Amino acid sequence: MQQLWNHENNQKRHQSIPILDNEKIDRVSLVQFDPDLPPGALNFDHVLFIDFDGVFHPEGTPPCDEFQFVPGFCEVLRQFDPDGLIPIVVRSMWRFSTTIEQLRSHFPDHVGRQIVGVTPDLTPAKPVHAINAINAWGDGTLAPIRGQRQRECERWMGDHAPAGSWLAIDDRDNLFESGCANLFLVPDVYVEDGGGLTDQQCKKLGWRMSKFLTGSSAAKTPAPR
Repeated sequence: MQQLWNHENNQKRHQSIPILDNEKIDRVSLVQFDPDLPPGALNFDHVLFIDFDGVFHPEGTPPCDEFQFVPGFCEVLRQFDPDGLIPIVVRSMWRFSTTIEQLRSHFPDHVGRQIVGVTPDLTPAKPVHAINAINAWGDGTLAPIRGQRQRECERWMGDHAPAGSWLAIDDRDNLFESGCANLFLVPDVYVEDGGGLTDQQCKKLGWRMSKFLTGSSAAKTPAPR
């Protein structure tokens, strides 16, 4: 039943998603600050990119249970970013159908105000024959391809924080280059503890955040189990 709901839900979400060409990228990637934030309130030395589906709730979650893992994520931020200095950028497909204010509304105010914008859409404007057969959504539009999310994060950083470093929280490793050092991979719904940013995954995220913010190599110390 959950798989059926997930398939239908994904079809509905992607039916209205436009395929943007490169000339329209800047329209959806602009930094939009909370007007109540004083100048210099955010530090762009480190930027966090977040996905929604598969991270803050397992894929296939009905609307009434969406964003169930937000409290754990906020607790990690409280521990490692107590002053709320890290800019957060939304990389979710939700960015196509909701405003920046609506994206912020899924989080407590003190975290929502750190959300400064969304990534650009680098989906090919025209179907590529070689990948169309394996990457089409149910409605026939072209799905993201290998490394696309990583390139979208890199494009955003190049435009807005060229000297900064970044970390992406995502459940789709196939949309990043193999071995991407900037990816914190959340298990999907079919493995480990059910998918999403569970309490166990939050412990691992905390470890990764400490390495990210101090510039330490994540490979030197084993992650918590």
